[in-house]
Amino acid sequence: MRNRTREFKENDLVRTLPNTKDPDFNENIGGWTGEVEEIELGDNGVWLYKIRWSEKTLSKAGNRYIEKCEAENLHYEVIYLEENELELLDSKPPTLPP
Repeated sequence: MRNRTREFKENDLVRTLPNTKDPDFNENIGGWTGEVEEIELGDNGVWLYKIRWSEKTLSKAGNRYIEKCEAENLHYEVIYLEENELELLDSKPPTLPP
């Protein structure tokens, strides 16, 4: 039986590992960053993470990525990835006082 302890928690900032492939388009999304929004244990015992892409990542991805997602009725702002495709970023950017 696989280990059911998950590595990340909701609101963690994560980055995709080098050479991670988009599961819908099979394109390299290594180095993209986002925030863990939801977590679920897949039927195969692997943790799946719903990642909301950062604005910087969406800007880097460009209009072509957004258009491809929209053409397939996919939400370009989020993606589901397995735990072994992600790493934790050191910390969230500091919050500036008002």
